[in-house]
Amino acid sequence: MSQSQELWVGEVAGRVLVFDAKLQLPSSPYLYLWTPSNRQVDRYIAQTLRPQIKKLSDPTAAGAHATAYRDWFEASGASWLVAEAKELQSEDARQQRTQDPAGGEQEAEALDLTSREKAMLQRHGRSEHDVRRAGDDGPEERITHCRSCKASLDGSDNLVCRRCSWLLCTCGTCGCGFNRT
Repeated sequence: MSQSQELWVGEVAGRVLVFDAKLQLPSSPYLYLWTPSNRQVDRYIAQTLRPQIKKLSDPTAAGAHATAYRDWFEASGASWLVAEAKELQSEDARQQRTQDPAGGEQEAEALDLTSREKAMLQRHGRSEHDVRRAGDDGPEERITHCRSCKASLDGSDNLVCRRCSWLLCTCGTCGCGFNRT
């Protein structure tokens, strides 16, 4: 099966991803890619991921993933696009802002991060203003797993995304762009 610019199957570190031009939102800094393993669209920082993604070398597997993606898009693609466009508008309105107790707005304060945390954020195209420490707003006794790589996450030692309030995994995934459907 030949892959066009409209639909492209690739991989990053062994993880298969499907690119479809129809999923890309105008003026968004993100690259939206469908993941066959969890049958959902994940959001990536475009400038960070583009140099890493490579064309899937097995044309038979690429064709099977493209077919599975088309089935998903026919059933769920339109509703995902509407929901993600609304989410992106909401994020733009509140990005880098927090409410202070007096009701005014102030810039989010930078964190005192370890070199490992700084490197992880940089690798995934995020800044220290995008996250907060778990427990900054009181105890966070959350134990869960990453929706992307399935790693265990613990509220006692993970960063939290300021946009979605989900724990941030070391793979760079949080809840931004998550669609329950």
